[in-house]
Amino acid sequence: MRFREYAEEDLRGGRYDSAAFFAQQAAEFLLKGVLIKLTGSRPLTHAVSELLAYLALGRLVPEDVARCAEALEVHYIQARCPDARLSEGGSGRRRRR
Repeated sequence: MRFREYAEEDLRGGRYDSAAFFAQQAAEFLLKGVLIKLTGSRPLTHAVSELLAYLALGRLVPEDVARCAEALEVHYIQARCPDARLSEGGSGRRRRR
């Protein structure tokens, strides 16, 4: 899983934006791979929290896992769009001005 390796290397090197980007990519591709294996298809989303919800099949995603997924999304968005304004609630949603 090369994206995870890139994320770990960048984290060790203090390159936090690219570490967040690659960590999100690793999580997204892993979850999409599992969904494809289980269902034969994948949803058209990049949101790790949404992919987790699809995998949960109607059950609740554990709170700590959901919180980590949402935090990863916030950092991923900021890494991709440095001028993105995010709400202080950490939901990963852009705040409109």
